[in-house]
Amino acid sequence: MAETGGIPPGEVGGWIAIVGAIVAIFGGPRAVAKAVEWLDGRAERKRVSRETKLQSWQNENAAKEATLAAREAQLDQKVADNLAKCEEHCAKVTARADTLFYVFVLILPEVERFAPESPLLRKAKSLLANVLPIPIDPTLPPDMKAQLAAIDEKTSSEAL
Repeated sequence: MAETGGIPPGEVGGWIAIVGAIVAIFGGPRAVAKAVEWLDGRAERKRVSRETKLQSWQNENAAKEATLAAREAQLDQKVADNLAKCEEHCAKVTARADTLFYVFVLILPEVERFAPESPLLRKAKSLLANVLPIPIDPTLPPDMKAQLAAIDEKTSSEAL
């Protein structure tokens, strides 16, 4: 298997054989030892180079992971802050809406005394009845309560 930019293993073996034969013929055992030492040193330099590259790559990945973890933590904090703001705003809006609703509930019976047949009041009362039933004023005479109940029933059946 060839390495990128390298010599295929079969070719390396051939070169080693040729170099070994030449060294053995011309240099003797000492030259063979030097050639083996040179080849061993080359392999060692290659191994060290690979280890250095691997360590460099691992360091880069560790730095990238740390950066991504910090970014993720920052985004998580931002989401948590925004959620807290939304919940706070929702609570304020709900409290305000509840206050307005109860003010309307308190005023509606007073306005009904002056205009019990008002179509706008009936519409407002039917809209509010879906949210919270409005109690009939306890100070009203019984016959008027019965008339208001009949009107409420009539308007609710017309609304359907």
